[in-house]
Amino acid sequence: MIESLIENSFIIMIGIIITAGFTGITGYFKKRTNCLQKVADEVEDLQKRAYRIEKALIVLTKMQEDVIDKTHPELKPEWEDIVKELLNRNGRLE
Repeated sequence: MIESLIENSFIIMIGIIITAGFTGITGYFKKRTNCLQKVADEVEDLQKRAYRIEKALIVLTKMQEDVIDKTHPELKPEWEDIVKELLNRNGRLE
């Protein structure tokens, strides 16, 4: 009788240990997935900010080109080429 009690207790302990192990592994992967999702969200935010900065640069360049055309018509820099070259280096245009 004592032997069966010890045997049953041993089987229960092994079950608890296995369950705890799988719970730990599951928790680790869930924590890692949450961390990776947070990093992905931050990267997406940075990409949006970079896009807005590039757009603002284009608008400011166009405004500067308009002002230079009005004040100094003899100067004719190629602003579109400059902007395209800048964006091309960032991999935005082809």
